[in-house]
Amino acid sequence: MRRSGLREADNLNDYLTAYGTNLSRLKQLYGLLYNSGPEIKALLGEVDSSNATDIDDLLPQLRALRELFIKKSETIALKLSEDHPVMMPFGILGELSIAQLHETVHTKMLAWLLDPKKSHGFGTTFLQALLSESGAELSHLTEVQVRTEYTLSSGLGRLDIFVFGKGCDPKQTVDWGLWIEIKSKQTTQEGANQLKRYEHHRSGWSYSTGGQDYGIFLTPDGRLPKSTDGIGLWKAISHINLIQILWREAENLHPKPLGLEWLRLYLSSVAKEYTGINTNSLEAIPYHQLIELEKTNLCH
Repeated sequence: MRRSGLREADNLNDYLTAYGTNLSRLKQLYGLLYNSGPEIKALLGEVDSSNATDIDDLLPQLRALRELFIKKSETIALKLSEDHPVMMPFGILGELSIAQLHETVHTKMLAWLLDPKKSHGFGTTFLQALLSESGAELSHLTEVQVRTEYTLSSGLGRLDIFVFGKGCDPKQTVDWGLWIEIKSKQTTQEGANQLKRYEHHRSGWSYSTGGQDYGIFLTPDGRLPKSTDGIGLWKAISHINLIQILWREAENLHPKPLGLEWLRLYLSSVAKEYTGINTNSLEAIPYHQLIELEKTNLCH
């Protein structure tokens, strides 16, 4: 599914106001939507926006799109349980933003959840889940160390989160490292050769320790990194994916850990600040985010 460029265009909450008096912009919107998936293409039909000479040529299909978005958002809302983080009316700081408080707050909160030595009660559950998401086949994680704003050697930069320790793969006990780079804004790109510099450090670490290394590139839309020597070196996940992974693992734990309510509020903040999801107006969620909600089984 096409993602780039859709952030404004596929949020149809105010499309009639925003685009209804400007045919050229309406045609641009129509073209972007037409390329966003087979379900949308079928609904839009065979109208060629490039040949449209009047707004009325496009508005019937766009009104039908609006109804589709509303119905899909209503279906998702019915599937979400009342205690799901997405349905919370506020986040961990109430109405305050964790992003505006400080750019590293999100990083430090996630790092706290990944540290089994902290008092949240989740142990290595979330760390195990993210390692598995990255392709690792490890169990019995021990000697875990969590570092935030981790300064790499030789001026290669600072990584948001570095977690390392020992674990058992199917054959033996091994050293492992998990490298997590976070981009919290839709428009934020990694710096020139940023991930390549990290990869240079990763290869040196793997060589010196004999360990297995894994990378996660966390962004609002789950986009692939650009400044890398190999896409396979990083598992790209979206913030919606993160919510789905952590909440799924938490719900499967019995008895419930002490940190469950803290987790719920933290994930509520992530949903509201980094995904565009607002339970007060689910129909205003961009269409590709609705599709992502369904794909990740967030609603199950």
